[in-house]
Amino acid sequence: MVSRLRHHRAAPGQALVEMALTFMILIVLIFGGISAMQILSVQYTVNQAVRTAAHEAALMGSTGGMKRGHVYLLSEAPGPVAEAARNVLTGGIFTTDLTKATITAGCDADPCRRYSPITVQLRYEDQTIAPIPAVLERVVAERAATRASEKDQQAETLNAERSGRIVCVCQPDKAVRTTSAPHGRWSSWTG
Repeated sequence: MVSRLRHHRAAPGQALVEMALTFMILIVLIFGGISAMQILSVQYTVNQAVRTAAHEAALMGSTGGMKRGHVYLLSEAPGPVAEAARNVLTGGIFTTDLTKATITAGCDADPCRRYSPITVQLRYEDQTIAPIPAVLERVVAERAATRASEKDQQAETLNAERSGRIVCVCQPDKAVRTTSAPHGRWSSWTG
């Protein structure tokens, strides 16, 4: 017995509707993948930047000229701690606009003592490259890192005064001290 196959004709425009639905799903998957790559990259870069800045602050034994708890735009923040964070962020693929990042730094002691925790917090917020409305429109990365200070600013100042060495307790735009060097030379330092 031979069965007859019936050929059904597709309704006019059915292929067009199917292609449109498939195309929309494909676009969402592609844009979602691009946004996911951007989010992961920004999270990684911000994490590395805050760790580098906290390490720099620990080595210096201070916040590097930033006021405790003050929120700075990273592009305008003073000192080497902020500079360390800027260097890492500008090296990232998706984090080159420093006006979209803020930095805060603080030490538990004032002045920062040896082994006092120094905390640096960094926040980066930007629009995703391939936004999906109401789902993936913005990428936000906020990280904090804490390191123990490796220098004691107060003890270094006292030891330097006792030994007659030049001391620079860095404060932006202020002449800090003029003192005699061990060999009788006079020097003036500004922070």
